[in-house]
This record gives sequence, C-alpha cells and structure tokens, in this order.
Amino acid sequence: MSLREIIFVGWLIACLVLAVRRPFFGAVAILVHFVLKETLIVETYGAFNDYPFFEPLYIATFVGVLVNEMHRIHDFLPRTLVDWGMLSFLLVLIISASVNGVNIWGHKYIDLFLKATVMYFLLSRLADTPRRVLIAALALVFSTGYLAYLAWDNHRQGLLVFARPYWFTQWHEFGAQVIIVLPLAGAMLRGRFR
Repeated sequence: MSLREIIFVGWLIACLVLAVRRPFFGAVAILVHFVLKETLIVETYGAFNDYPFFEPLYIATFVGVLVNEMHRIHDFLPRTLVDWGMLSFLLVLIISASVNGVNIWGHKYIDLFLKATVMYFLLSRLADTPRRVLIAALALVFSTGYLAYLAWDNHRQGLLVFARPYWFTQWHEFGAQVIIVLPLAGAMLRGRFR
C-alpha cells in the first residue's frame, strides 16, 4: 500500500465519520468529490477507483440524517413540483430502459440521474440556512473553478488542443459541467436569500 493510498483511506474514514456526525458535510463532500473525481483518480494513482468511495459516503450521510435529523425526516418526502419532477423523470428512465430490454442496474444514465436525484434531495433539505447554501454553492464553484484553471493551464501551455483538465477528460462533458455550475450556484443562492 503506497503512501497516497494510506492518505486516501484515512481521508475516506474521516469523511465517513464527519458525514455521520454532520450529514450536511456528507452531502457537500459527495458533491465536491464527484466534481473532482478525475483529479482524485490522478492524484491517488488510481486508488480512488480501487476503493469504494461514493457508496460508503452516501450510506454514512443517510445514517447521519437518520441519527441527527430524525425530527425532520418528513422534510425529505417529496412536496414540490420539482421534487415530483425529479422522481418522475427517474421513473420514466427506468420504465423506458425496462421496456427496451436495457439492464437497469448497469445503465450509466440511470445511475447518473439517480445520483443527481439523491443529491438534489440531500442538498435541498440539508442546506436549510443561508450559510449552508453559501457553503454548498462556494464548494461547487471552487471545485469546478479548479478544474477550469487546470483546463486553461493545459491549453495555454499547448499540452491539450481542447481546453480540459486531463487528456482523458471528454471536452464536451467538461464544457457542460462548467456551463451548468454558475447558474446552478446562482439559483441556489437566489432561492435562499430571496
């Protein structure tokens, strides 16, 4: 086991403990680690792919919600049209995949939207104060901003033709990620500070 792997496993354990104690930290940690996934793969020499990270963090966050937020567990039930829209779209994806004979458990778009739906419910319920919303928005902006800086630096140095953080990053997905971040963070802040 290399030093980077030891540091990574230690970081994972620390995130799990903090997610159980403070579920909001768990939700923000999932978000930031998802944005910086490729950076973590590179910096840990692939250990990020070798050890399960997101699944234990989701479980620890859910346990934290059950332990610390049990008095407001009813807030996690769908109430608004956005809540029902997220769940309905996920259901349509699953039904469409089933009808077309696609393996639901291995389908990348269903997996991606399931994670997005879970993140939506976690962040929309746990970011319940202006300070928490600001923390979530800044975490999203800074983590994506770091990737944008790497992409700019690689392109400026002539290392990559298309501006992207790493050579294996798909440039159209990276562009979509950068374009989505600022309106999303702005919508989060506007909704809480209005």
